Amino acid sequence: MFRNNLILVFIIFSASCSPKLIKEELTEVAVPLPNFPNDRIAQGSDLHTNHCIRCHVAKDPKKYTQEELKEIVPRMAVKAKIDAETESKILEYLIWRSE
Repeated sequence: MFRNNLILVFIIFSASCSPKLIKEELTEVAVPLPNFPNDRIAQGSDLHTNHCIRCHVAKDPKKYTQEELKEIVPRMAVKAKIDAETESKILEYLIWRSE
């Protein structure tokens, strides 16, 4: 009796943890890309995503003046251990976004 109950519990548990078989048709959704004014700003966007957003939530650049961004980005670049060229591109991107 105990063995039958144990087997029954195992079967129920296994069934509840198995992946559900749901047939859905996956469709691609086109997401419009921003119209960057130049390649450096486009690269800055990618770098911002790859370096900054990995550690914290992106903050709205429009909440900061260009002078504030020029103080914040170098401090964060030191913390993120990124080189001067990467820092420059991220800063250009954030200044473009802040306008």
